[in-house]
Amino acid sequence: NLQPIHLLFFEFTPERAYALRKGRLLVRLDVTETNTLLDDTGKDPFFKADAEMTRVTGRFKYGLTKWVTLGLNVPIVYIHGGFLDGFIDAVERSVGKLRGDREDEKANQVDIRLIDGGTTEIDVQEDTFGIGDVSLEGLYQVIQETFWIPAVSLRLAVKSPTGDFDDLHGSGKFDVAAGVAIQKIWGRWSASVGGGVTLPGNPFQTLRLEPD
Repeated sequence: NLQPIHLLFFEFTPERAYALRKGRLLVRLDVTETNTLLDDTGKDPFFKADAEMTRVTGRFKYGLTKWVTLGLNVPIVYIHGGFLDGFIDAVERSVGKLRGDREDEKANQVDIRLIDGGTTEIDVQEDTFGIGDVSLEGLYQVIQETFWIPAVSLRLAVKSPTGDFDDLHGSGKFDVAAGVAIQKIWGRWSASVGGGVTLPGNPFQTLRLEPD
């Protein structure tokens, strides 16, 4: 989920269940552009998100041993008014499904606010740019793939609070996560499944807003 609030917390990206060969370095660059419009201003807590986010993440993986791979994820976050509002507006109008809240809002603006019980938790109303929360990952392949048995790997991660919470670039807290990746290859075909659990730090002051 690439909405600004969800990205405050660590989430595993899908990963192969095979450790990198010892000594091998793998570098990947992920670029995402998201347009968010959410309006719960009539409720308590008050929440509104109208912005675009450009997120560029450098992912570096290194084969430490035959069975262990270490990873470093470094995100750069740019929250801005963007350029997609006009395109989305035109598409919605073309199918007769223009959202009322989109029609009411100013195009290409930044307005992200969260207020709970009179306490302002988030207030971003201008462009922000900076580093996000950097995370360290480890993958340990516990089962090697055979003809009948899939490869199985355990995953661990720690996210550090390097991003600025006031600019919505990070949570301001450490997260810890654990997961598993399972994969089986048959010739040109491959099947994989994985999952994970994150124990997030709470970036909000009020207990009602602790992440689920």
